[in-house]
Amino acid sequence: MKRLLLIVTALVALLPLRTFADEALDGFKKEVAAVKAFSDDMDKKAKEDPYIVFKLFGDLAAKIGAVETDDLPADIKEPWEAFAEITEKMAAVIGEFPKDRAELEKKANDNATMEAFSKKMEALTAEMKPHLAKLKAASTKYSIPALAEMGPKP
Repeated sequence: MKRLLLIVTALVALLPLRTFADEALDGFKKEVAAVKAFSDDMDKKAKEDPYIVFKLFGDLAAKIGAVETDDLPADIKEPWEAFAEITEKMAAVIGEFPKDRAELEKKANDNATMEAFSKKMEALTAEMKPHLAKLKAASTKYSIPALAEMGPKP
């Protein structure tokens, strides 16, 4: 009887841990969906005005960085946090461009500036790739389709 009571007590003690993990995943799924919606909207706007990315990318990076990762499984938490950190680095590179539209256009049409910019962004994209692969695997494992679509678009 004591053994049965011990087993039941142990199982009851584990139930809240499962609930916290489930709640964390549910919240994460909603936040990732919101990030994807923002990113999709930014992409749509960029088709009409490519310079909008210079304005909105910092907001996207902030949204990615604000996603709650406490209580998530490590196979989501670690690559997401790395993805957020690298996205913030990308936002800093983009943030080096002027805010004034005329100045921005001038810089964007300067070959040397854009070549240096492209090299920085390509290096950050390469740094991001292994983390995106892990997120893609996690998207399947945890049924979070939006997670597989994170990262730079080809």
